[in-house]
Amino acid sequence: MFFHNELRESYIIFICKDDYLKRNSPIYRIGETDLDSGDEFPSKTRKIIVNASAFKNEKSLAKSAILRYIKTNKPTDDFTHKVNDLILHSQVDQGLWEDYLMQTLAFRDQRLIGKAEGIKKGLAQGILQKAVETAKNMFLDKVPLETISRYTNLSIDELKKLT
Repeated sequence: MFFHNELRESYIIFICKDDYLKRNSPIYRIGETDLDSGDEFPSKTRKIIVNASAFKNEKSLAKSAILRYIKTNKPTDDFTHKVNDLILHSQVDQGLWEDYLMQTLAFRDQRLIGKAEGIKKGLAQGILQKAVETAKNMFLDKVPLETISRYTNLSIDELKKLT
């Protein structure tokens, strides 16, 4: 039997540019409540909503700078300048971008090749199945093997195996 109190502590963090709860708080901690009964449901899952638009209400200068950066994309302290530089570097670094594109294209190409091979194999199986079905019907009508071979593209040896 499964007990919810055996779950490990975990976090779900939502980082939002806007204040969807409209309470002007930089951080919301969301508890566990049964929506039908309103009863508390003890859980080790913590849900946190980071509201970047409330950066002016955050007392910590470091946290306020991070929230401001999330909201405006403008760095205001050493840390957010470093983050911004890393983001800009990853956008500008042609080698990183080309590696990403090549991996994406290679994956897509492999998938398309596999799909094409699957379609080709499926069509070949379908054609063979139809040829065998046609040959069996022609056998029932006492059509000569040479004629059946000509119309089904099956060899005489393949036809003999069917009889």
